[in-house]
Formats: sequence, structure tokens, C-alpha cells
Amino acid sequence: MPRVSEPRLSIPPTYFTAPAVDAIVATRVPTLLKAASPLLLVLLAASLCPAQTKPVGFAVFSRVETSTLPTGLDLTIICTRPVAPGFTQLKDPDRLVIDLPDTVVGNHPQSVPLTGPDVRTMRINQFQKDPPIARIVLDLLGERDYSYEPKGVAFVVHLRSAQPAPPNPTQPAAAVEGSIGIGLPQARAKTTLASGNVLVGNAAGSTPGVALAINADGHVEYDDALMSPPERLSGPDPEYTYLARAHDVQGVMVVKCLVTIFGVVRDCRVLEGLPYMEGAVVDALLRRRYTPARLANGRAIDVEYTFRIRLQLVR
Repeated sequence: MPRVSEPRLSIPPTYFTAPAVDAIVATRVPTLLKAASPLLLVLLAASLCPAQTKPVGFAVFSRVETSTLPTGLDLTIICTRPVAPGFTQLKDPDRLVIDLPDTVVGNHPQSVPLTGPDVRTMRINQFQKDPPIARIVLDLLGERDYSYEPKGVAFVVHLRSAQPAPPNPTQPAAAVEGSIGIGLPQARAKTTLASGNVLVGNAAGSTPGVALAINADGHVEYDDALMSPPERLSGPDPEYTYLARAHDVQGVMVVKCLVTIFGVVRDCRVLEGLPYMEGAVVDALLRRRYTPARLANGRAIDVEYTFRIRLQLVR
């Protein structure tokens, strides 16, 4: 018998491959896209957004300009945006520390020699990175008074030689009060002047017939019966630290500071503290500005003023 060959069907290959491909696309591709999409978005965003070389929204320290005057030295500190500087005056050796919050240091030498009768050198560094704080340290040639004046993106620091106390041979003898108890802290000495010229640190005020209390540091103690109190003009409230929030710290802190005739707060010491908040409260006070205390005749004087800062968590 003749051999009959079986007919062969000619089927395009696509009939076999198309359903398989459709099945793979329908079942696998959505899963792969879902898994890869976050990574793809991140890579796409990184490729489209250029890297930031400096933190957004922060000021950048630019330069310092100096002007020598017959009465002292003016330093104009310029940044790329306005800043609220904080000042701390140190002794032995005499230094003035200026902290610039939310500020980064640009391309500036770390130490700059200055010529003049007031400042030996100026040092600039990045004191803190997060949040950024730029620090300027002025090495002074002796005790100096200072004040500052904001001017847009700059501010001027006025340095003046401290005025010596004029002689007062007719000043009456001073009576010193104090007490010592066994197991109790010794009270700070307090000197009372019956009358005459009163010298408060580097500021003098004349109030005949009025007794002002002067402490062992040579500063006048604030007396609301004899003078008007300092009033806050600017500056921050204390910011809660992480540990203070975690331990639910609340209450009242008592801090005594010197408020100068320029409204500058300095030489703070904590009398009654709260855990984890002493540094934050003192830092906020040092960055504030106040009106000076004034005697009845309107004369501004430096005073030791007691601040009572109430701390309360906002729920």
C-alpha cells in the first residue's frame, strides 16, 4: 500500500507565543512595577534635583568690616540674611563671644588679626552643625563695653573702652551684711551705700539721697521701689530639650542676670533650676534684648535682675 503521509498544520508561531507573553505581562509586570516604582521614583527625583551645597533657609556668614573711632572700634558683621546674634562676655582673658543662630560659615579664615586698641584677633568657626550656629570670638585687649545695632543683613558691634570709676573721697563707709549657718549655704555679701554717686559696673548714675544695694560683684541689685524694670524688646523663648519633654519637666526657673544700659543680658546664673532645661533657658536669656532699668531721674543703669521663667509643655 502506498504510504499516506499525515497532513501537517502550518500554524504561525505567534499562536504559541502570544498567549504566553500575554499571560506573563498580565501576571508578572504589574508586580514588578509595584515593587520597583518607589526605587524608580527616588532615582528619578535624584537625577532631576541638583544636590544642595548649603542648607536651605540658613544665613551664610560673609565678612567683617572694621572702623576705628576715637572712642573705640566698630565691627560690621555681614551675612546673606538678617540674624539675631547672642552675646557672651568672658573674663581672664577678656573675650566677647558672638553666636549667630541658623548661620553657616562661608569661605572665611578661621583667625583674623585685627589692628587697634580694642581687639587683638577675631576667630570664626562653625560652633554647631545641626541646627547651624556660627561663632565669632573677639580676643579683647582689656575690659570693653559693647552694644549692637541691627542693619538689614548686617549688624554693627560697638566696642568702647570701659570707663573707670571717678574718685569719691566723701563717699560714706559701707555696711556689709551677711550670714553663715551650719549646714546652710553662705548668703552673698551685700553692700549698702547711704548716698552719693552709684557706679554700676561700667555705667554711672547719680541719685543723691537714695540708697542702692550693691552686691559683691559690684553690681546694683534691682529694686522696684527705686527704678523701672527692664522690659523685653526681642529675643526667643526657651526651647524644650528632648530630655525635658521626655521627663515631662515643667515649673518655674529663677535666673539672675546682669542687664546692661544697652539692654544686653549677660553673666547669668541659675538660682532655681529645672532638669535638662538650665542651658536652654540661659541661652534664650542671653539672646534677648531689653530696655535698661532706669532710676527716677530717667538715668539708665546696669542692674542685677532676677528672671522667673515659667516652663509649661503644650499638649
